[in-house]
Amino acid sequence: MKELSRKTQLYIWGTILPSSSILIYTFFVIEIEDIWMMLALSMLASLARIFKTLGATERSHYNISFVIYSFTLALLGIPEAILVILISNLVDWAWHKYPWYIQTFNIGSYVIVVQLAGLLLEWVAPDFANLTPVGIWGVLLVVALFTFLNHLMVGVVVWLARGQNFKESGIFDRVPLALDFTMLGIGFSAALIWEFSPYAAFWAVIPLYLLYHTIQIPRLERKTETDSKTGLYNANYFARSLKAELARANRFNRPLTVVMADLDLLRNINNSYGHLAGDEVIIGVANILRNSIRDYDVVARFGGEEFSILMPETEHEQALSRIEKIREAVETTEFNVPTHDKPIKTTMSFGISGRSVDSVALTATDLIHQADLAVYQAKLEGRNCVRVYVETTEKDLKSEFHLGTEMRTIPTLEDRVGHLDRPYTPSVLREAPELQKGQASATKAEKPGPGNEQAARQYKKSLQFQLIKLLQNRLSSSAFVNVFVGFIALLTFALMFLTLPWEAAQDWLGLGVFALLVIIAEGLSIDIYVKDSSISTSAVPILASVLLFGPPGVLISGVAMATVAMIKHRSQLSRFIFNSSNQIIGGIVAWAFANLIINLIPYESIFVQVVAGIGSVSLFFLSTTYMVAIVIDLNTGESFVQVWQERFRWMLTSYMAMGVIAYSLTVGYQIIGLWGIVLILIPVLTLRYSQALVIARTTDIVIKLRGSNEALRKQTHKILSLNDELLNVLAHAVDLRDPYVQGHSQQVARYASMIGEELGLEPERVMNLRNTGLLHDIGKLGIPDSILLKKGELTRAEYEKIMEHPILGAEILQESSALSELIPFVRHHHERFNGNGYPDKLKTYAIPLEARILAVADAVEAMATDRPYRKGFSAEKVMEEIALGAGVDFDPEIVAAFLRICKREGKGFIINSAQEQQNYKRGALCGSELRQQFNQKNIEV
Repeated sequence: MKELSRKTQLYIWGTILPSSSILIYTFFVIEIEDIWMMLALSMLASLARIFKTLGATERSHYNISFVIYSFTLALLGIPEAILVILISNLVDWAWHKYPWYIQTFNIGSYVIVVQLAGLLLEWVAPDFANLTPVGIWGVLLVVALFTFLNHLMVGVVVWLARGQNFKESGIFDRVPLALDFTMLGIGFSAALIWEFSPYAAFWAVIPLYLLYHTIQIPRLERKTETDSKTGLYNANYFARSLKAELARANRFNRPLTVVMADLDLLRNINNSYGHLAGDEVIIGVANILRNSIRDYDVVARFGGEEFSILMPETEHEQALSRIEKIREAVETTEFNVPTHDKPIKTTMSFGISGRSVDSVALTATDLIHQADLAVYQAKLEGRNCVRVYVETTEKDLKSEFHLGTEMRTIPTLEDRVGHLDRPYTPSVLREAPELQKGQASATKAEKPGPGNEQAARQYKKSLQFQLIKLLQNRLSSSAFVNVFVGFIALLTFALMFLTLPWEAAQDWLGLGVFALLVIIAEGLSIDIYVKDSSISTSAVPILASVLLFGPPGVLISGVAMATVAMIKHRSQLSRFIFNSSNQIIGGIVAWAFANLIINLIPYESIFVQVVAGIGSVSLFFLSTTYMVAIVIDLNTGESFVQVWQERFRWMLTSYMAMGVIAYSLTVGYQIIGLWGIVLILIPVLTLRYSQALVIARTTDIVIKLRGSNEALRKQTHKILSLNDELLNVLAHAVDLRDPYVQGHSQQVARYASMIGEELGLEPERVMNLRNTGLLHDIGKLGIPDSILLKKGELTRAEYEKIMEHPILGAEILQESSALSELIPFVRHHHERFNGNGYPDKLKTYAIPLEARILAVADAVEAMATDRPYRKGFSAEKVMEEIALGAGVDFDPEIVAAFLRICKREGKGFIINSAQEQQNYKRGALCGSELRQQFNQKNIEV
């Protein structure tokens, strides 16, 4: 608490002291009548505090404890609500181990807010069990007061502690206000239902499912701001936070520190223990950084082994002592890695920069640049140390590296973060400007002229026939859809005729009110970022109308919903008929099931209420969604089962939650009448409003994610293509060392990958086989030309030198971490199944499987290809020799797989690569001569 300003400390104590007085008074006046209920409420509130949902930032969160607080306040009174708040927050404190002054302030602010809201509730609604219309509006006023005061008290402490006003902190943003108002409203609604029937109040808990998923949506934005490996913030978020904090520091003339950190010699760890070990070290260091900073500091993974820390309200001297403790913690920590039996250790270099009070104005890029220079200085001085940037640092580094003006090439903040905020343009449009202008493609079909019958037939086939076929399919699907819509319309008419109580009196006012609710809910449906998709809460008043009024309610609410949908989406009459019939059939099914259960078992039973409610809602959902899935199947040809599973199955639990809200509407209407709807409906409308705000925010996030994913996919494809090209170039370079084996590596890679596929290896292992085939002879780069290109017979010493090429190849690949997993395959591709190979005399299954496959592939390629001292064998001869080597030189299972491929592919599978190269060269030469002749004729003309 000493780190906080004097004003902040006074405000915190000004909250703690009066709330302590209220707590003492509460303990003297409280009289607990139902100890078990108090324990249950305290336990539920404690669980809600423990399992809170993170919001859009690491310091923001949501939990449903407000539902318990308002329920207790309305049902039991102020002292009981304060006691539940105290117990749940103490449990939260013990679980999450917050600093004492933070949780004490939280408890104090809750106590004050509940005391004031409770006094207002006692004044506006003294008899909560028998609310009048004025009392209902009073309850809504209490909910609003509770929400406002809670946000006000937290907003003031944030303003005093961090200098962020209400707008900057977002404490009065619409989404958190709407969510808190909704949770408090649900609690009061549950208390009202409890007064009517304690068993029925069970239903009020289930709508929290919808609310829980709503408050989880902001986590999508948080995912775009965090590093997936470490859980720290990413560079993009760090850049935005730095700019915001720097603007605040400049405005109020406050200090700010930026720290850049870099792991020392991480590449040595990767090379010695593998990349998994390097990842474990990075994650371990990230945990140390996370646990070593203050609540309002920001730590991020800047990329690779680089980290950054933003420390607001901090001078260099204060930061230096903190960062030195972090450096010592990293140095003394032992990291357990899966690739080594003993823990390993590492060190870290740190660079500090920032602004002090009354310092010159600096940009965010300047601070990052200076902190980077300080890190480089720490590296020069032996690593594992902390250095603060001073003006001479840059000059010293230029002198040390002799860089001169090249020092300006240290990347800027924008370069380091990347181009995530730039609009994405597909590579096709970037590379083809004419497409951006809307020019037609050259592949457009042209109508043939007269006399060209063949072209005319082709034209008809490509355009007219396809068009006619498309129209026929359309007409066919439309006809089936129309027949189906007509069928369910007749079924609807028959059901209405059989079930409507034509002579019975009706509550026309209630029917009209619920029809209006259906119109409002459907009119406020939210279009989301998925094509042709929207979210609507019209199912709530429809189901309530079904339960209250039976078939008349079904008819009126179903027609009202379909009418609004037709007007809003400008749909055809057939869709109106389908939508209204679909809702009516689903409503009749739900009403019939509820009446059947109620007639079989006494209605007062909680079991009956649960079964009737869940069954009615489920049947309504299944009936309506099955109908839509059938229409989509008839119209598009998509499988009915696939359509339902992909588009509707996930909505079942949401519909059940909306069904519970509908049940609450019926209870409110039966207890109080039309005014009883208000208390239940206001939180629901608020929830819908918060969903709209969150979805609007999420839409932008999804668009950015799609653009980033597409750019990443294209970039990954380019990288993979580049790697593939580099491997082919390297293989070609190896083959060029020996003019007699050009194309050898490509053919070995081809044979090996096909054998791997035949054996059923995973795609990743097949790719490794192909890559190893390309590089299996890379060790020949280390063999002298005098030996490798010798035309005569090799001496024993020269042959032994040739036999070293697998070892040389393995040593070359050690320089590349990306190719390190290929090392054992390259080293052992000349081992033999009977142990007579080289270099390590391995035998049978001690030889890696990939190396055994390469041995067969290499032998096949060598036998089939022409050499200066012999002609290549025929395909039959190669197969015979390979079969004779099974169990001696080669793995019998691999030989059998190779022979199966030969039988399936035919004689053309085995290629003489030397002849292929000669044919290619002759073709290229002939092509060159033809071009010369053509050019000469043009010159003569």
